[in-house]
Amino acid sequence: MVDLNKRSFFNFTLKDILTIISSVAIPIALAIYTAIGSQQQKAQAEKKQKFDFEQLTQLRQQTLYDEFLNNIYKLDKDGYLNDTKNPWAFANAYYRAAHRQWDTILVDVEQRI
Repeated sequence: MVDLNKRSFFNFTLKDILTIISSVAIPIALAIYTAIGSQQQKAQAEKKQKFDFEQLTQLRQQTLYDEFLNNIYKLDKDGYLNDTKNPWAFANAYYRAAHRQWDTILVDVEQRI
């Protein structure tokens, strides 16, 4: 059997070399593990942020659409969409307001991408 304490390379025994390698390898392995974990967490956070932004955008669009339909329904219910009154003045104003807000939503989405 070979005695590990007596074999030497450049005045280091095999036991010394293994000790040095193990003392260096553990911090390197921990650093690599930490870096990989950090990158995965960052990727998951970005993915979650993108999903949340898409959900928020869809909610804003749906809210805008619902408000527009509600306003048009109120105009119709109050008789503003008949031929005796200026039927499209209010409807066009509501449409233009909704369209401006919709454009703002789309610009926000394009800027995020």
